[in-house]
Amino acid sequence: MLLTQAQMLIALAFAVVAVLHQIDTDPAAWAASEQGSIYASREQLQRFITNPDSVEKWFNLVSLFKAADSRPLGVGKKYQAVYDLPLIGEALLCLFVS
Repeated sequence: MLLTQAQMLIALAFAVVAVLHQIDTDPAAWAASEQGSIYASREQLQRFITNPDSVEKWFNLVSLFKAADSRPLGVGKKYQAVYDLPLIGEALLCLFVS
């Protein structure tokens, strides 16, 4: 029985997927972390952090920035940011006050 070109291509695709599925990677090798410093008075910093309504205007890629929980501002407060990444689409980023 002869295999058509389409069947060969499908078989090759399944073989590639099977091989890639068996490859083990270390997730820590792909982790990303970023930190920044804001030099301002305590009052300015508090106004900056407690008013998340204008974050979309500061960062072009952020399409939505909102509180992720109903906790008052403090250590552990959560925010969510939705990024519109070119060619990839939307990405959700969770931020925590520390």
